[in-house]
Amino acid sequence: ITDMQKLGRAQIAMGFKGLEETPGPRGVFVVRGLDRKALMACMGRLVGADPRVTIANGVVTVKPAPGENAAAFTFASGSTLVGVTTPTASPEELAAVLKEGAPLRDSPVFLELFAQIQTEGTLWFALNGSSRVFDKMSSLGFRPKAVTGSVDLANGFAGSARMRLESADSARNLVGLGQPQLAQVKAMKKALTRSVHTVEAD
Repeated sequence: ITDMQKLGRAQIAMGFKGLEETPGPRGVFVVRGLDRKALMACMGRLVGADPRVTIANGVVTVKPAPGENAAAFTFASGSTLVGVTTPTASPEELAAVLKEGAPLRDSPVFLELFAQIQTEGTLWFALNGSSRVFDKMSSLGFRPKAVTGSVDLANGFAGSARMRLESADSARNLVGLGQPQLAQVKAMKKALTRSVHTVEAD
């Protein structure tokens, strides 16, 4: 059994800014449920084999490859890893993140959104509407203030999403854009139903 196979099942939380930026988004990630000894053993074997990887005082730093961000991570406990990924990720940046803690816990807006999410699902997300990812939506007559949702893969596939808009007019614009697509889906459903009935009659 390799060390990587010993790592176990993990729970991952990520927060990113600049999803549209080059070389990539900047953010923080937290992974719970890892085996610290096994992962650090794997990283230790990379030192020397991969010149981008270094370890100092328990912090793993990975220098960026062309077109990618750098990364730095360490274990905050025996099974919880905390890391940063930015163009200049370093042990110093990581130390600042660890010192700051979890600022979103003090944000009333985030806590309100969080309360609406099915966080027990396989995956959940919350997107800030100020992100440039949503810039193109403005030309369509609406822009979300926030988008949240979740996906559950425990019994097949189930998912849900919410979009918070700036005004009632924005909501009406969105509904108006969706009506033609909804009509097409309904027409397709009727056509499939007729086909099934025809096969059963034959």
